[in-house]
Amino acid sequence: MSSIFGHYSKISMERNIPSMIMNTRKASDEQHNTPKKHKCTILYPKNDKSEWTDLSNTKNAIFLAGPCPRSNYRETDWREKIYDIFDSLEFHGTLINPTNDKYDETNKDELKIQTDWENEGMKRASAIIFWLDRSAALPGFTSNVEIGMWMGKKGVFVAMPPECTSNANRYIRIKLEEAGQKVYDSLEDVIQAVCADLNIGGRKFITSDTHFGQERTLTLSRRPFANVQEMDLEIISNWNKSVRMNDIVYHLGDFGDKAEYLNGLNFKEFHLVKGNYEYGDNPQNDTSYTLPVMATMEGVYIYDTDELTIEDGGFTYTLRHKPIYGDTHEDDTKFYLFGHIHGRAQMKRNGFDVGVDTPYARYGLYNFELVNWIRNAIEKGYYDEQVYTPIAK
Repeated sequence: MSSIFGHYSKISMERNIPSMIMNTRKASDEQHNTPKKHKCTILYPKNDKSEWTDLSNTKNAIFLAGPCPRSNYRETDWREKIYDIFDSLEFHGTLINPTNDKYDETNKDELKIQTDWENEGMKRASAIIFWLDRSAALPGFTSNVEIGMWMGKKGVFVAMPPECTSNANRYIRIKLEEAGQKVYDSLEDVIQAVCADLNIGGRKFITSDTHFGQERTLTLSRRPFANVQEMDLEIISNWNKSVRMNDIVYHLGDFGDKAEYLNGLNFKEFHLVKGNYEYGDNPQNDTSYTLPVMATMEGVYIYDTDELTIEDGGFTYTLRHKPIYGDTHEDDTKFYLFGHIHGRAQMKRNGFDVGVDTPYARYGLYNFELVNWIRNAIEKGYYDEQVYTPIAK
């Protein structure tokens, strides 16, 4: 593939890193006295005071996964050599670099904290780049485990130089290609692909019943997570790896206790149709106190009506939290998107549940290409009539 950067050549950790980047670094930069300013934000595990970096408000972010150096840290880390490429592509988001030059080997808990920090960063990221350029010094054993955890998921981009022919890379390339996932041959190519993906916009997504921070949902909805933190991070991960900063999200209520989570979620506009938790119809469920916090946030719209009407793909949809009780409704010309029932009896003759617990969502969001497809299937009779029966007998 021809270079889109002109003076940039194909990049690799040691062999092909652009000489321009390496040669123009001043000695003072190498000592971190006058670090170069970049257009994006760069996050490391620890700040200058050796305090762990807070990732809670991280969005529009790229996690830079792959082997990390064990000495000379930032001077030898391949990640440090590619920030200029992101600048050339006008990336103004966040790069998460897991290389920890302040790693404290005297602290027995350091590895666990580092591992948890990396896991949170990968979950919150909009995209993960795996660069697998292995050597004796950088065998990438941990990377093998991580790529196995993320293989086949949204927002994952893998690159490895063709000349790096380790058995591990060959095996990973085979498995990725079997899964239909593209493998890039250079950092230049994968960075271009990721930035193009993050620049997509103008789409619509819809969800309901995230219940962020609400532990009782684990039991009531049988969500398969060890704790509420794991649940929240999985939903955040699926959200940020689908939604981009120029997209619109409709949420049909029961957002949860964590209004501040919106600071770490991708969207241009966030439209909330209140659920029973926001209305506070039960003191045990009351999250109405989160609404004033949401109302102060840019791009957030909160509706006081039970229903909101929108259009997409030539279809008109009525959005509400609860499905109207019963098999029919007096206004049977409407087609409803709703939540509240957590995937139980998902399909109706005139609408369906779009909550995170439904099989199509898998703790993520619906894009409207899928919404329109399901509506078409309902209206054309593609689903068996038994889908809609109120009782079995």
